[in-house]
Formats: sequence, structure tokens, C-alpha cells
Amino acid sequence: MSSNESWTGNLIQIIKLGANDTIDGCYVLLSDKIAIIDTGSSPSIANNVLKTIKANERDVEDINYIILTRTHPWTIGGLQSLLKQTEAKIVVHQNGKEILEHGRSATLKHQFGIEGTGDKVLASVTSTTLGSVHKVKTTTLEKRFQFTEKDETLDLGSDTLLVETTGGHSGDHLMAYSVQEKAAFVGGETIFYPNNHYSFFFDQTGSPNRRIKALKMMSNMTKKGLEILCSTHIPPAIKENAFELAENCIMAQDHTQQAIHEIMLSVSAAKTPYVADELSKTLEMKWKRPYSSLRVYELTVEKLLENLEVEGKVSRDEESRWHIE
Repeated sequence: MSSNESWTGNLIQIIKLGANDTIDGCYVLLSDKIAIIDTGSSPSIANNVLKTIKANERDVEDINYIILTRTHPWTIGGLQSLLKQTEAKIVVHQNGKEILEHGRSATLKHQFGIEGTGDKVLASVTSTTLGSVHKVKTTTLEKRFQFTEKDETLDLGSDTLLVETTGGHSGDHLMAYSVQEKAAFVGGETIFYPNNHYSFFFDQTGSPNRRIKALKMMSNMTKKGLEILCSTHIPPAIKENAFELAENCIMAQDHTQQAIHEIMLSVSAAKTPYVADELSKTLEMKWKRPYSSLRVYELTVEKLLENLEVEGKVSRDEESRWHIE
């Protein structure tokens, strides 16, 4: 069952306790023109969004925009429901178009490197995590969706929403900033499990360097008036806590990459699964379903190893073994 948390007069977080005590939900900006940021993992969250808007004596017709911070299953699960019940324009990164066109098969292949639907590893994922991920009709994509590869400014009447492409956590990641509420909606660029800065992950399209760039931008914004940092899966961080969150996430990623390098120094050569297993022991991190089924830890280690490769610290041979340089 979903519930609501109000953070300012016009900013409401729709929350539902998700897997491993994470928050599953989205945000609503009750400006003159209403904006919804993400749609949760299921239609039930989307339906609660509409109830919340009506409870605040606003009309569904006032919803002008739905911003998707990325096209992961836990941010687009309520999308189909909102498409049917509103006339809002959907703002999403251009890189997310394939996921919306092809649905769950594209999610598995493009974002998580998993092909086919017969693999029993996918059984727990398909029925739950991907249960609300569906293809969007081509005519709907053309009429209702605003795909972007650059920064956008959205007019909400009493507020302005600045949308910026970040592309760290996922290659189709966006961040939005409310000028009036001084709030940044940062999606999955920050931490995932509560109180564990090492639980970030990259999907197959993500970029460690772009995530660090996004986190540094958030940190700088807190010095220039940003008051609320709104993540998808944890409660918003307020004022000095927002700065601390961004800085801790930067340090956690740097420390994780350093730990991977130290593992490679100790073994000289290894494949990604071995490095991921050793890192999990070092950081005492263990992903649970559905994330473990989607191999998020291995994907993250792979991305950080690729980063070390660019830096000339490791190399990969034809058998996908990593070697220390």
C-alpha cells in the first residue's frame, strides 16, 4: 500500500516499501502545471498519484508533464496507467526510446545484458520486477513523448523545471531541478539501499565518469541554494544532508574502484565474476532479488574495470580475463 510524504507545500513523495526496505515510488510537483517525476514500479503507485492530486483539489487535466529519470522497471511501472488516465507529455532521454518501443525483452538485453526469456534465472524477475513493463504503441510514442538528448526547460507556470541529461547510473538518465522548490530530482544517481553508499550500481549502458560528474554537480548545487535532493529509492536529503549525500556517494565510488584495483593487484589476472565476488566480501555488500537476478553487481564491477582500463591500470584479453598493468 502506498503512502504520501509532503516535503514542501507543493512537493509530495508517493512511497511504497519496496524490496530490501528500499522506497518504491515517485514525486509530484503541484505547480500551476503539475509535473510527475517517475511512475514507480506498478500501476498501484500511479493510481495513488492521481488520488493524491485529487485530494489536493486539483484536476487530472492539470498534469502537464511526466519526467522519467530513466527507463528502469522501477520507474516506468505506472507509466501505462498514467498514459491512459492523463494527457501529459512524457519527457525521457532519447536513449530510452528502445526500451519503450520493445518492452521487457529490450530491458533485459539492452540494460542488463540478459537475452531470451526461457532462462530460469529470469523467472523471479519477469513476474515481479518486469511485470508492469510493456511496449508503448508507436502512435503514442510519436504523439505523447518528448525524447531529448540535451538540456530542456519546462514551464510549469508558477515554477520552472530544468531537465539535464546525466547518463551515469544508466545511459538514459535525466535529472530535473525545480527552481521554485529548490529541489533536484536525481533518480538513481545516488544510493540505492538505505544508509549504504556502496550500493550504487550501473546498468550495461551506464558510465562511472558521468555519474561522478553528476554527483559533483549536485554537490556544487547545494552550495548555490539547492535545498532538497530527491532520490528515487530513499527519502529526500535536506540542505546540509544533501551536500553530505552527494559527497559520500563520490567517495564511495572512488573507494570502490580503488578496492577493485587492489583486488587485481593481488591476483594479477581474473574474470569479472571473481572480482565481483571478492569485492562483495571486501565491502560486505550482497544484492538481493530482483537486483541479484539482474546481475547488477557484476555489471557495476565490469564498468569500473573498464574505467581502470581507460586509465591504463588493467587490460582485458580475448578470453575476457582482466590483467593488471
